[in-house]
Amino acid sequence: MLDEFVRAMPKVELHVHLEGAIRPALLLELAQKNGVLLPVETADQIERWYRFTDFPHFIEIYLAISSCICTPDDIELVARGFLEGQAAQNIRYSEVIFAPFTHFSRNRHIPFDDQMRALSRARHWAVAELGVDVGWKIRHLSRSCGIDRFRSTSVPPVMSASASCHHWLSTRFLDSWMRGSTLPSTRMIPRC
Repeated sequence: MLDEFVRAMPKVELHVHLEGAIRPALLLELAQKNGVLLPVETADQIERWYRFTDFPHFIEIYLAISSCICTPDDIELVARGFLEGQAAQNIRYSEVIFAPFTHFSRNRHIPFDDQMRALSRARHWAVAELGVDVGWKIRHLSRSCGIDRFRSTSVPPVMSASASCHHWLSTRFLDSWMRGSTLPSTRMIPRC
């Protein structure tokens, strides 16, 4: 009885990473479509693989997942699949972290504006079709990810693209390497 009550209760999720929330079956579908070889072959194996053993293992999985997302349509498909899962759990609103630079830098070069439009399409679809909403938290580069060399050329396009989405963008994160740059030095910039 309590399980049924909790399932039926409207909920909010305030911290989830889009790439980390991809469903195993969808990951397999994207890997096959985009010719990406994963270290696992079945949804059951993916679920076991998703159990992180340490931070390097988490990064390994994150990069493997991200390598399967190769087009704006893939981003929209992942976002829609995530939002369908949220609706099934009666999670009415989610704050979702998304790292566009990952999908620009890793040999795919998906333009930032195309990524933002894909997220926007998924959000509009979810609001209209599922009755759930999302605030995208756009995460910028991090020194810890080893992509410091892109510092001067990468953030302004992300900032520009995310600034144009102020009506559905929850926040923009600026990682620690931003301290001392010409952009705002705060950890988060509130809604545009």
